[in-house]
Amino acid sequence: MPPSTKPFSVIGVDLAARPEDTAYCEIEVSPKDRIARVLEPVLGADDTALLKLFAKSDITRIGIDAPFGWPQPFVVALPHAQCNVWPCDQQRKGRHFANLTLRSTDIHVDEKVGGVTPLSVSADKLAVLAMRVALLLSRAPAPLVDRSGMTGHFVEVYPAAGLGRWKIKRTDYKKNKRPKRRSGESVDKFKQREKGWPESNGYQARVRILERIRTTLPQLAGLNRRFEEMLLGSDHYIDAFVSALVALMVEIDPKRAKGFIEPIPAGMEAVAQLEGWIALPRKCSLTRLGLWLEERRRKAGGIA
Repeated sequence: MPPSTKPFSVIGVDLAARPEDTAYCEIEVSPKDRIARVLEPVLGADDTALLKLFAKSDITRIGIDAPFGWPQPFVVALPHAQCNVWPCDQQRKGRHFANLTLRSTDIHVDEKVGGVTPLSVSADKLAVLAMRVALLLSRAPAPLVDRSGMTGHFVEVYPAAGLGRWKIKRTDYKKNKRPKRRSGESVDKFKQREKGWPESNGYQARVRILERIRTTLPQLAGLNRRFEEMLLGSDHYIDAFVSALVALMVEIDPKRAKGFIEPIPAGMEAVAQLEGWIALPRKCSLTRLGLWLEERRRKAGGIA
């Protein structure tokens, strides 16, 4: 932990291609009274707002839900395409062109977390998102950026993997669209149909996620009704909050030695610095975080 007696913060960013869909959430930790408090998330962050946030001196760790790089075989292949030469297809576990579409960290997450495979940064909609985060990281102070997440302030996170490691059911939590009034539909019938929206479009899934986190982390201040209503209303807030929790775990466990974050496999450090590396929480890390918060509260004399 930073030796300063001033409060420090970690940030979780649910980065999207569009600023209006980009959310961030801050967790503030006060070494003086030993309280960790989550602040109200913010939706609609453009590059200027994010860069201003990144420059704050009290922010020690920034977890971003976005790929920090591209698969190295893909990067190497691009110049050869100009000469009508393309590398041979090398399959990974039966996946066609997997060496060009999935990074080493994507394969690692897939192996560690069943049923969670990150989207391809080179062959899916993540490409634009990767360009945006690349632009942001290129404008951040150089000492703060290490794509592997082992040093610097930035770390790549993947909320779905975190939820999977914490055994939290995440099915359908990203469904957000409210029903629209149909042509010729009466107002009364529309309101009747709209009442079923929360149950059918992700609301209940977000309820499960929030309830599990709240039960495991009762010591985390700021989980009030207003905060909960915001998280239940949008998966962007959920992802930003989970990203902030993972960023806090990285801050607590920067060397991956305290049981919060999985270490980068031996021999993969160099590729992690080029392609980026997802900070993958350990299975029991959420419970460990609760114990860490409880110890801080106990040392502060029971103040919550």
